[in-house]
Amino acid sequence: MRLLVVDDHQIVVKGFKYILSKAKDIEIAGEANTGEEAIKKLKQEKYDMVILDLNLPDMSGIRVLKEIKKISPNIPVLVLTMYSEKYYAIQVIRAGASGYITKDTATETLIEAINTVMKGKKYISPSITEEILDIIEKGESGAIHELLSDREI
Repeated sequence: MRLLVVDDHQIVVKGFKYILSKAKDIEIAGEANTGEEAIKKLKQEKYDMVILDLNLPDMSGIRVLKEIKKISPNIPVLVLTMYSEKYYAIQVIRAGASGYITKDTATETLIEAINTVMKGKKYISPSITEEILDIIEKGESGAIHELLSDREI
């Protein structure tokens, strides 16, 4: 499985390499530090999956995700970010992501998410899934701005 990792922090990319070096059949075949670089690499090479950060220096991760889906509509994209708010998870899934996990995720969970997404299924961090299920259970179906955190508002 050939992955393209899109993150502007080298320490994060090196961490991915270390973690995934222990996983069978997973290879980081490309790295991109910006959205533009990711888009360019996807046009030039074939990857099986993209791991995408939402916070990039040149454009938003959502915009990059939408561009990725234009170039390669069937490629799975796993968003791995520091943002744990449920609104972001909902937004990226709607934009075409196959999964959403936070950077404080355990190593085993990252590998589980990658494998789940590669099987054509969706994956969302358990903590965020719980928040989304709470919204559904409590019937909070009002305007989308009601899902925003104080910081987002």
